[in-house]
Amino acid sequence: MPNTQTMMSLCLDGFSDREILEYRLEWEGYTEIKMKSDRNCQFRALADQFYQTSDCHKRVRQEIVKQLKSHPKIYKGFVNNMDFSQYVKNMSTNSEWGDEVTLRVVADVYGVKIVLITSIKLTPFMEFLPKSQKEPDRVIHLSYLAGIHFNSIHKKGG
Repeated sequence: MPNTQTMMSLCLDGFSDREILEYRLEWEGYTEIKMKSDRNCQFRALADQFYQTSDCHKRVRQEIVKQLKSHPKIYKGFVNNMDFSQYVKNMSTNSEWGDEVTLRVVADVYGVKIVLITSIKLTPFMEFLPKSQKEPDRVIHLSYLAGIHFNSIHKKGG
């Protein structure tokens, strides 16, 4: 029996990444809150989710950096292509792009589940859970145009 996810992905052949993402957001009933394209988009989208304004993106970045510095053993293994201290230094810089590691850190710091709806053809969504064993009280949602941009998303009418 064919995998439904694979079948749906095959139906998206010929669509751009943006079209795939828009289709998935519509299908799931989400609307995007567009973030500035200033290389802080992940932090802006997270700030919109936590503080209802993307202007608090520096606060989110500071929390991430503080967690990385305080718990290097937890996150060091997720940073593959550079020295961990260099990674932390880079992340403390405004306009440094967020990545999967920063999403893991945010899940831990804020104790939330993060659901990422993506434009990746065979990966319609990704989830990041806090390392604690406790079920998170809150779920936040972001969109991800693969390799390009994050936005905050909210259920329509919600």
